Amino acid sequence: MSTSESEKNNNTEKTDENLRRVRTVLPHHMAGGDPEDRTLRIVEEDTLVGNVMRERGRIICEKELLDFMVCSDEHYVLFPWRCKTESRIYNKCLTDLNSDPKFQEECKEIYLQRRKHYRLTGRYDTYHEKNEAMKEKLAERKKMKEEQRQQKLQEAQLHADTSLLGRFRNLFKS
Repeated sequence: MSTSESEKNNNTEKTDENLRRVRTVLPHHMAGGDPEDRTLRIVEEDTLVGNVMRERGRIICEKELLDFMVCSDEHYVLFPWRCKTESRIYNKCLTDLNSDPKFQEECKEIYLQRRKHYRLTGRYDTYHEKNEAMKEKLAERKKMKEEQRQQKLQEAQLHADTSLLGRFRNLFKS
């Protein structure tokens, strides 16, 4: 019997080890187990499901987050004191979401689907997919900041005082 025939015979045997190989594309030590397994380890439940909750919380509480970001951009170094209300509103939104059992179950299901996909294919595609809407909003925010900066420069040029005292005053206006 040649080696290729013995390998074929080994693959057709119905042992627990071979059944596990059939279920996943990758070897067991790489893919991490049975894709249909719905049990969660403590680390998965606390950390990884928490990451999904945080990720979804940013999307759901997006308006509050953007309000806080705008406030922090306006006040620079003083934002911890000047933006307390926006920070509290954003944190309250996240706290309400994270304490909701329905939201927790949704996030757990999302994590289990991602884990199942990884165990079947060995790829993190669904875990690392980026939210296009958030990318667009960040680009829009950068554009808005650049427009505000240009507007400030134009105003400064209009009101520029060319005297030595005027230049000294302009240092402290911005």
